[in-house]
Amino acid sequence: MILENLRSALEALAGNRLRSVLTLLGVMIGVFAVTTTISLGAIATAGITGQLQAFGNQALFITPNEDNPASTPFNDADVDALSRLPVSVLRQRSVRGVARAGTEEAPLVVNGVTANAPQVDRTIKMARGRYFTEAEDRRAAPVMVLSADAREALFPDDPNPVGREVSVT
Repeated sequence: MILENLRSALEALAGNRLRSVLTLLGVMIGVFAVTTTISLGAIATAGITGQLQAFGNQALFITPNEDNPASTPFNDADVDALSRLPVSVLRQRSVRGVARAGTEEAPLVVNGVTANAPQVDRTIKMARGRYFTEAEDRRAAPVMVLSADAREALFPDDPNPVGREVSVT
């Protein structure tokens, strides 16, 4: 019975060669298309996941709506309540200012953050020096971290301005 079915199938394939080749080609193209689509989806998913993980697994970024005068700014009680959640809290305040170092002057945005910024925002990369400590944060030590653009504007001839003085108004 099985041998008879096999013989009948081979005779049908041999009798319709063009149809058999076209069917085989269609199956191969279909498998290739499905495999390629799944692979591209996996690559896109991996890329997006990697970018999201750069911010940290449990980071929550909340900023007040400064464009709305009726919005209520965060206070210490709000931040303390957020700190009880299973997320990392990064306190941050941004203002525009002018920085001066020697004879150089540059407008910039000053981001005041807490010492845990590198742990919360994993996109922060240090080229030189170190980030400030919790102790420096608590005592409001006069320390700062310059971006690469600010370093270039304020210290164009010094690739390592660690320890140099900058004033911000």
